[in-house]
Amino acid sequence: LGQAAIAIVMLLLPLRWASWHDSYGSMVIGSYPDKVIARMVELGPNSLMATTSYAKTALLEFHAREHVLVMGPGSHHARQDDMVTDFRAIDGQSMVILTDDLDEMPDFGSWFSDYTSHFLEIDGARLGVFVGEGFRYDVYREQVLRPVAVSYYSIPGWLKKYSEPCFFCARYDLCAD
Repeated sequence: LGQAAIAIVMLLLPLRWASWHDSYGSMVIGSYPDKVIARMVELGPNSLMATTSYAKTALLEFHAREHVLVMGPGSHHARQDDMVTDFRAIDGQSMVILTDDLDEMPDFGSWFSDYTSHFLEIDGARLGVFVGEGFRYDVYREQVLRPVAVSYYSIPGWLKKYSEPCFFCARYDLCAD
């Protein structure tokens, strides 16, 4: 009964009560996805939407009713998006990337021919919105996809003779001999 009472009290508190927590930006994105999407669309009209996290991507994709990409190395969860997104096909396109880790934003600059950075304040959370023009697939392939292939898709030598080529490495021509 004690844990249930604590849970009920926590649910009744205003969201801003948790603004001290490292995950507050994520909580705000989850609580106000329509506001976040509207600002992303406003800042990057006709741009592909993306985040740096699979969880945020899944949440925004559900509310936007369109595909939202995972940009950057992400975690092992982001590998789910590898099956859907073909970065070769979006070479040259515009993109609007949402992050709640403002330290990540400078990393995005080399992936685009031109860009602007913006900050959103929603219910006390400061979110970064990076708007990139002219996605540079070749740069992204070397800076992000190659390290992802090594970290997540390397097949041990002894197993290669029993397996098919890795879809990710084959798609981006990253297969090591």
